[in-house]
Amino acid sequence: MSSGKPLRAAINTAFARAFTVIFDSNITSILPALVLVMFEVVDGSVKGFWYAISIGLIANLYTGVFVTKTLVESVLEQWKSISVGKIRFLHGLQIPWMKYRMVGLTFSSLIAIASIVVIPLNGLNLGIDFTGGVLTTVDLEKKISQTELTSTFKKDFEDVSIIQIPVSYTHLTLPTNREV
Repeated sequence: MSSGKPLRAAINTAFARAFTVIFDSNITSILPALVLVMFEVVDGSVKGFWYAISIGLIANLYTGVFVTKTLVESVLEQWKSISVGKIRFLHGLQIPWMKYRMVGLTFSSLIAIASIVVIPLNGLNLGIDFTGGVLTTVDLEKKISQTELTSTFKKDFEDVSIIQIPVSYTHLTLPTNREV
């Protein structure tokens, strides 16, 4: 619109330019998710997480490319004009990013070095999402010992391990090493 194009031509140009960015950002996120699932690198709840991410990204891609353009065109048909509103204050804004590149590179390098040092010292604390298994919550009506609880569950699940029993014994969390 700033260059004097008619409103409909400006909308088409804007969406044509935005398509490559929307497509690229979603595809570069979908591909690793699909590779992990297709080659069975992940399983259990992590696999479900990756399926959910993939479905969300595909929906986001469809919405960003088709639905948004349709909504803009329907607003244009209804009101015969569209305004960019208060976003116009960013027009002509120039930030000398390259002038500050050394600050960014130094900060990124320090974070990377700190990670390289801290991870071997402390190790990774992988939750149940990355180690596999199921986190189960059980509500109990009466007080029960950890030994009694473990033996009860071992009848059905050989590899059950109870990590935490709350003091109140009314709400109990049981992680297991396989899906139920």
